[in-house]
Amino acid sequence: MIEKAVFIGGCARAGTTLLGAMLGAHSTAVCVPESQFKIGLLRDKHLTDRESAVRFLKSHWRFRLWNMPIEASDLPGNGELERTNIIRRLCRMYGAQQGRAGRAIWVDHTPHNIRHCKLLNDRFPDSKFIHIIRDGRAVAASVMPLDWGPNNIIEAVHFWIEQTAYGLAAECSFGPERIHRVHYEQLVTEPERVMREVSKFIGWEYEPALLEGNGFTPPGYTAHQHQLVGKRPDPSRIHAWKKKFSKRDHEIFESLTEDFLDYLGYERMFEFPARTASTWEKLCIHGAGAFRKQFTNRLRSWVRRHR
Repeated sequence: MIEKAVFIGGCARAGTTLLGAMLGAHSTAVCVPESQFKIGLLRDKHLTDRESAVRFLKSHWRFRLWNMPIEASDLPGNGELERTNIIRRLCRMYGAQQGRAGRAIWVDHTPHNIRHCKLLNDRFPDSKFIHIIRDGRAVAASVMPLDWGPNNIIEAVHFWIEQTAYGLAAECSFGPERIHRVHYEQLVTEPERVMREVSKFIGWEYEPALLEGNGFTPPGYTAHQHQLVGKRPDPSRIHAWKKKFSKRDHEIFESLTEDFLDYLGYERMFEFPARTASTWEKLCIHGAGAFRKQFTNRLRSWVRRHR
C-alpha cells in the first residue's frame, strides 16, 4: 500500500533520475517514471469522473511511457474524482508491474516537481521533497546536445538559474524539515554519507543497496539520455563538462550567472567579471540554436516518441 511520496525535483539534467534510481533500490520503495501528467490530473477542472481521467491519461504521451494499460475500473472511487488516490493507485499498479508490489513509499523524480511543491504538498501532506542541485556548467554541457531544452550556452544559463531558483524558493518556504537539499557532486563522491542523510530525512533505515543505483529502469524514450542510471555513482563524471564545450563558452556562462555560482559554492574558472558575449557572438549563438530547434530537434524528438 502506497503511504507517502518522496518528490525529487530540480533543474533537468541535475541528477534527479540518478537519485531516484538510488532511492528506488530501497526495500520499502518503488521509483516510478517521470510523471508530468500528474499536475494536469490534479488541476484540470474538465476531469469529473474516472472515465474522463482515463481518457486524459491515455492521451498524455508521458503516461504512455509508463507502458501500463489502464481502464476506468482500475481507478478508485465511483462518485467524486479521487485525484490523489488515482495517482497513488497508478504508482501501486506500476510497482506491481515491476515486481515491487506492496511498497509503502513511491519515489517520483520528475524535475518539474520543484516548480509545484506547494500543490504537491497540499495534495500529499505526508510527502517529503528533495531538491538536487548541480553545477550549472555541467547541466549546460549535458542538456545542450539533446533534442529538448536549451541548445546554446546563453539559453542554458537562464534555464539553469530559473529551474534552480524554484528549488531555492521552495527551500525558503518549506524549511529543512520538509525539503532536503542534495548536491549532485557530493552524491557521486560521497554517496554513503549523502544517502545516510537522505534516509534520515525520509524516515527509513539506511540500506547499502541505495548505493547501487539500480532501483529504476528508464523507459526506452529516455534510455539513451540516462546511460549511467543503473550503475553506482561515478565521481569521474563531475568534471566531464570541462571537455564538452569551449573555454569561451565557459566564460560566457560565468559572465551571465553573476553571483549565482558563488551562492551555491561552485568555483569559477574566470576572474569576476568574466567577459560577456559580444553582439556578434549572441547573433551566432541564437541563430545556430534556432536552426537546430526548428529542424534537427523536431525530427529527433519525433523519432524517439514513435519508436
